[in-house]
Amino acid sequence: IDSPKFTECDTLPLKVRAHNIHNPSKFVSISVDTPPSLPEDIEKIEGNSTNTTITLGIKIKETMKRVDMCNIFVSTNQMEEEGTQTLTVEEFNKYFSRNNTRRVYTSTKNVNSTINLIIGDNDDAENIALNPGTKYSLIVILSNKCKNNNLTQSRIKQIFIQTMGNYVKPIIVTTTETPTTGKSENVAVSGLWALLLLLILPIALIWYIKKKHPNIPQMIKPQPKLPQEDQIVLTDTPLVTKPTIKAIKPTPSVMVQGPKTKNSKKVKIIDLETYVKESITNGEFQRQHELFPKGLLKPHSVGSTAENKIKNRYKNLVAYDHSRVKLKRSSGDNQSDYINANYIDGYRQRKAYIATQGPKANTLTDFWMMIWQKNVRDIIMLANIYENGKKKVEKYWPEINEDKHYGDYKVHYVSSSVHANFEERKFTLSHNNEQRQITQLHFTTWPDHGVPLYSQSLVPFLQKILKIPYSAQSPMIVHCSAGVGRTGTIILSDIILRMAAAENSVDFLAYLEIIRDQRSNLVDNLEQYKLAHLVVLECLFGMRTSIMCNDDMRTIVENTISNNGIRTQMKYIEETQWQDSAMETILDNEEVAPIYDEKNRFKDIIPEHYRVFVTRYPHDDETSSYINAILVDDFRNPGRYIVTQQPMPNTIGDFWRMVLERSCNVIISLNTIDLKDETVCQVWPEKNEELNPVDFIKIVHKKTRRLEFYSIITVELVTQLTEVENTTVNIIALDNWRHEDLLPNSIEEFLAFKDAAEALSRTSESILVMCYDGAKASGLYLALSFIIEKMKLEQECDVCLAVRTVRHSRKQFVTTEEQYEFLYRASLTFITGFQPYSNFA
Repeated sequence: IDSPKFTECDTLPLKVRAHNIHNPSKFVSISVDTPPSLPEDIEKIEGNSTNTTITLGIKIKETMKRVDMCNIFVSTNQMEEEGTQTLTVEEFNKYFSRNNTRRVYTSTKNVNSTINLIIGDNDDAENIALNPGTKYSLIVILSNKCKNNNLTQSRIKQIFIQTMGNYVKPIIVTTTETPTTGKSENVAVSGLWALLLLLILPIALIWYIKKKHPNIPQMIKPQPKLPQEDQIVLTDTPLVTKPTIKAIKPTPSVMVQGPKTKNSKKVKIIDLETYVKESITNGEFQRQHELFPKGLLKPHSVGSTAENKIKNRYKNLVAYDHSRVKLKRSSGDNQSDYINANYIDGYRQRKAYIATQGPKANTLTDFWMMIWQKNVRDIIMLANIYENGKKKVEKYWPEINEDKHYGDYKVHYVSSSVHANFEERKFTLSHNNEQRQITQLHFTTWPDHGVPLYSQSLVPFLQKILKIPYSAQSPMIVHCSAGVGRTGTIILSDIILRMAAAENSVDFLAYLEIIRDQRSNLVDNLEQYKLAHLVVLECLFGMRTSIMCNDDMRTIVENTISNNGIRTQMKYIEETQWQDSAMETILDNEEVAPIYDEKNRFKDIIPEHYRVFVTRYPHDDETSSYINAILVDDFRNPGRYIVTQQPMPNTIGDFWRMVLERSCNVIISLNTIDLKDETVCQVWPEKNEELNPVDFIKIVHKKTRRLEFYSIITVELVTQLTEVENTTVNIIALDNWRHEDLLPNSIEEFLAFKDAAEALSRTSESILVMCYDGAKASGLYLALSFIIEKMKLEQECDVCLAVRTVRHSRKQFVTTEEQYEFLYRASLTFITGFQPYSNFA
């Protein structure tokens, strides 16, 4: 019986009787349940994979048909070897038994037209990591189900995707399924509104996930970093370590529609890298940034009154009237309601941020009053109290475990956790017998008017910010010194990342227009605008290679080594070199100083960026200011290391002049000094000897302490320069690493040597590191130093980040897989020797 008058999920009363040629039978009353309507059709499926995950995107046709339920299963069974298959419920139950099939996604209501998720991201007991190089069946079941009779109509589609160590191009499948009808036996459900996410950044809007999954275990991260449930994947870069990702539900928004602006440049995520690279090269970013002139372009009369001028840190940076934050004064308080702060709209959320200047001494109470009155729970600080010897922000918090009063507001400093580039502080704010918890995220390595040297240094910081839910009733405060350049860059980056998660596209230009309309000079210069693009690109596509220092570390490292993870990481470093170079524009503007080949041991290992120069001596010798030496960052201190080649006979004077001028009181010598090599000379005097490298410098031997495989030589640098005092220099020299060898004799010896060198140089601001060519041994030592310092501070090992960081200074650092593997194994040995982790301090 088929009739358009029948309604779905209904119970129809029927009377049935039989007839023969003589008489009819009596009526028998029965009831028949009608099934639900067929669910909506699947229009398209997109899939890509890494070695342990599959990212799946499903597009459902948008018509008036409903979809009650969606279930997605993963299995190692396949009905066919290739192509896509439409299945019946019976076929599904037959071929996909529970012993090798597991459900990884369910949704029971409001199934959206787009579903995106990561399979194998360990977000629950069923969605465990996938095996590399394995072909999987992915079964998508859309169903409608009647509540009164449990009848179900389903459409079932099976596709095949194989996990790989390298990126797999998306598989595009246009589907036309055959509807099937049956009881819902293996199809269960729960709810999520998925966003489109394509592979690797921990971001955004985490309150919902925390509420749903408060106890999900941590993956590859140290405390107190983002928990696993906070992480979202938005990239197609091959993974080496397991991602920790899941789909999320956005915070309810005040602004339902996207921004309406005069300027717009919407870019799809898949096109972003090409767009950024081309825009840096062809000047598109400069053209965009110049669309927004500097200066106070909106009315700002309140902040310009005589009463309020003293509250502005800079006379040319005043809060706009239309978006300014207004303080509520108590009765009898005749002070103005003005504070140099503006509301800034976020992604589809009004008043998501308050952009403000760093507090002044006369605005400290106003600052905490604003935090209290506007129910602020999170402060993003981007400046240091002092920068280049000048006070940039008045310190507005007490010492740890102490209280301080700011008017009627009491602040107690509860705790602090230190990371490589930022510090997280917890405060308790009290007022009128009420207490609130305040979190401050303080980025500590961003120069005023400039940009951090490496865009990846901002990624963990933005991860923290993206955990903060949007709320007009509780905006987050963002400030630097002036509250414009660095403040605008972080706000713009945060907005764009939230947009990327929701729309799979970005529009920097439109949102720059929006935030510039609300506060002047946000994203103050072109370099900061470029940085916003590069840090978003790093967040979306950057490879995540950090490994938590726990019991699983050895297994993860061994898997990385055995599954070509090292080769993948090294290729990634090469492919992202252009991003690091893009951050060096300011350095590129410097006049290129000449290179003197006769002072280089190898013509292909020369100082490029971060060069070290010495004063000319003799003054008429133009080559005398040149030395083959560069500055290299350590984990927390930019430019702390000076790296150079072993001095040659014609550069020994330059070497010791550099030691004197740079106040290097520690020299780390990694390769043996082979005097049979005609390019090598004696670098320091032996017992009872003196060395005169230059006529005004004398090196006097003081003592030598010989240990099993290294020596510590103490010399005095005596100078005839009246304005310079004599200096004691300690040289720690590894005795058994020949320059011909790629690696030192043993990991244990090298770690012991590094430990001794660290103890010797702990109070030194500038440390000189030298090896035969200024690259092979030095690069290994510096990368290992970075790794160990990160493990000590954050209990996290990241070889790829260490190598990428030191190679900013010299591309010849750590160029072989053997050295890369050495770093991993040395990290494991270090952890083994320094457990328990309470030693990390």
